Amino acid sequence: MLIPYAPHPDFLIAVSPSEPSDPASGKWLLHVNPREDRNISRDDEVVESKLYLRYAIVSEFRSAGPVPYRYFDASFNSYRNSVSLVASVLFLDPDYLRGHGIGSCLMNRIIDWAREWPEATISPIDIFDPNPEIVARRKKFYGKFGLEFDDVGGKPVMKQILVKHVNKAETKTSNRIFDLSDGLMLLCKARKQLEYDLSRKASAYDSLRATYNIFTTKPLRTAIAYWISLNLFWLVMSGFTATMGAIVWLSIK
Repeated sequence: MLIPYAPHPDFLIAVSPSEPSDPASGKWLLHVNPREDRNISRDDEVVESKLYLRYAIVSEFRSAGPVPYRYFDASFNSYRNSVSLVASVLFLDPDYLRGHGIGSCLMNRIIDWAREWPEATISPIDIFDPNPEIVARRKKFYGKFGLEFDDVGGKPVMKQILVKHVNKAETKTSNRIFDLSDGLMLLCKARKQLEYDLSRKASAYDSLRATYNIFTTKPLRTAIAYWISLNLFWLVMSGFTATMGAIVWLSIK
């Protein structure tokens, strides 16, 4: 029987954040909740394991209801000595998340998990689709991890490979991964900064609004006062020059 096994901490994926220290400044912010169930023998050996990487977009506004979670999953079976990197789900959902390095990040986490059984065989991944462009795209994706496919009878068939020969893919450097605790602290810091900036802008707006009200209630008086404030230096200089000129003229006379 599979029982919960939880050595995998939650983490956040910030997709192309404009501010590296602000997880919410990117296109999307995803929360990933890894969960693993294991069947342990009396000899303390892993008989079977099932890994779920539950993910959800937490940066999108939702008016009501819980945040929907999808998942990537993988499994290990000691009787067959095999690891399935793709137990049931083959691609990201919703589809607009694809092409941004998120799938590669999740697959890298699955490979880290699978390396506990380096001599296990990777179960074949079925990437067949009637659309050849989709097949080519899937070949390219799995090829980043060292998985290769032969064309057998018009269908792509994965070559046999051991876990120890699978490699992790390079992910987009523009994406950032945060531990959940660190990410939450950075989000709180970014929120306080936004609140501070909003407070300053609100004060500036109130000041402009007050000035506007003065202009509209007493336009002539306010216009004169505003003109004097803009030209005060030149008025003082003109007065000083006139005074000095008068003193010199009187002294000469």
